[in-house]
Formats: sequence, C-alpha cells, structure tokens
Amino acid sequence: MPTIFNRQQRCLSLLFVATCTSGLWAECSDSGFCRLPTTKNAARSAPNVVEKLPASTQENTIGIGLRAGMAIGDAKEGLTYSGVSALAHWQPRDSTTLAVEIPWVRSSGNLGSTSGVGDVLVAADQRIAQTSSGSWSTSIGLRLPTGNDQALSGAGLGYQPGLGSTDVILAAGWMLHGFDARVGYISALGRNDTPGIELERGDDVAAAAGYTMHFNPINIRGGLQAIHRLKNSTATDGAGGRIEINDSAGTQVNFQMGATWQTGERWNLGLNAAIALMKRQENADVDGLTRSRSIALQALFFW
Repeated sequence: MPTIFNRQQRCLSLLFVATCTSGLWAECSDSGFCRLPTTKNAARSAPNVVEKLPASTQENTIGIGLRAGMAIGDAKEGLTYSGVSALAHWQPRDSTTLAVEIPWVRSSGNLGSTSGVGDVLVAADQRIAQTSSGSWSTSIGLRLPTGNDQALSGAGLGYQPGLGSTDVILAAGWMLHGFDARVGYISALGRNDTPGIELERGDDVAAAAGYTMHFNPINIRGGLQAIHRLKNSTATDGAGGRIEINDSAGTQVNFQMGATWQTGERWNLGLNAAIALMKRQENADVDGLTRSRSIALQALFFW
C-alpha cells in the first residue's frame, strides 16, 4: 500500500504543477505567466498515510504529456487558434520543479492561416519556505523566439506562430489548504524583426488566485487571472524612430475553471476552460496574445 500511495501522490503532485495553476490555462496576453510550474508540498494536502512518507520519495519524478487546445482571439479578424504542445516536467527534489513546453500552433482568420512550431517555454520553480501560513515559492521562465514571426506576410502577430522576442517571466507564489495565489512580472527583451512593425511590447504585471477542491480522484479548481500592461507597445516609424501604439496597454481579467482526473497510478487527464471577463483595449491585440475564450485537454504520464 505505501508504494501505491507513493506513486499516486507523485502523480497528483506533478499533475497540480501542470494544471491547477498552470498547464492548461488560457494564454491571454500573459506570454506564459499562467503556465509557469509550481512546486506543491504533498505532505500538506495528502492523506495522513502519505504525510508519513519521507520527503525523498517525492524526488526524481518525471512527467511527460500532450496538451491540445482551441481559443478565440480578435473578433474583427475572425481569429481562431488551435494546437498541440509536448510537455515535460521533472522534479529532481521535492522543492524544485523544472518544465519545458514545445508547442505546435495553427492560427486562422480573415487574412489567411498559418501553422508551425511556436515559442518554446522553459521554466523552473523553487519552494523557498514552508510555514504554518503556507508554502512560498519563486519561479522564472523564458519564452524563447523559436516560432516564426513572419510566416504570413502582411498579417499581424496574431497570425504568426511566434512573437519574435525573448520574454522573461518572474513570479512568486503561495499555497495553503487548497488556496493558491501568484504575482508576476513579464518583460519582452528586444523586438521582433517583422518589416514595417518591429513591435516592442510593454512590460506586464500579472496576478492569479484560485481554490482547488479535492474529490479523490478528481480535483476541481476555479480562479481569476489579471494581466495589466504597464505602458503602450511601440513600433517603427519607418524613419529610424519609434512611435507608441495608442491603447495597446490595458487590463484583461480571465475566469478559469478546470478539472483533473487520476485515471490510474501513472495516467492523469485534465480539462480546462477560460473566458475573458474584462478584455484589453481595442489595439491591445497588436501583440497577438489576447484570447477571449479557450478550452484545453491534457494527458500526462508519470514515472
């Protein structure tokens, strides 16, 4: 029995990493903030029999999986998105989680359609404290410009597989008794190379909070996520200077709901959906990140 509980808890621990605060959530102008991993302290939320297991039993857990999703973007352009991502999570020790996401994406709208490898996300999370007031952690992520940002000539970034810039995502998180919260900062380093645009996005601040209900073997989480662009993005003026894109800043608030199901000792499934309660301003979709609705299905295997 201890072996079974051990395997199940290792699955649930990394499943939480991939779905409850990241993984399946909608990408709504957050450049990957909502998909940063989190390190869950299993002993604080598992049955008593698991609490007695040594911390070392949570180490060296590896998870791989696939996520398939669909989303709706700018309504005027009729933009829709679909894609599949390969996921890998590694927990070298109980307090550390590393993650990689390699997406293949397809976008279509009034100007045509494109598809290809998207921007790869690599990230790490480190729990820094575990106290009676909760579990505290820090995360860092890099969204790498592996996707083509010029796949459809003459179309905006909403049609391209990639954004064309390296993004740095920093975050701090907290968890206690099913509640979780996270704040973060997202900065785009440099600009894309799209002729006539060379977009440089403004920095963002982000916050997310939610609550997870446990109905073994199903977990259900609901929450809110807010992204606020601190300043307008800029583009080339064609004469060697830069101009601001008016109303490209603003705030978006998303409601998120998801469920995960442990189908066995090693397999887990997740289904998540998100909808924008407050959308960014009209010109904010110039960066190609805004989504109004999304849904995703994920399958993960652990050993």
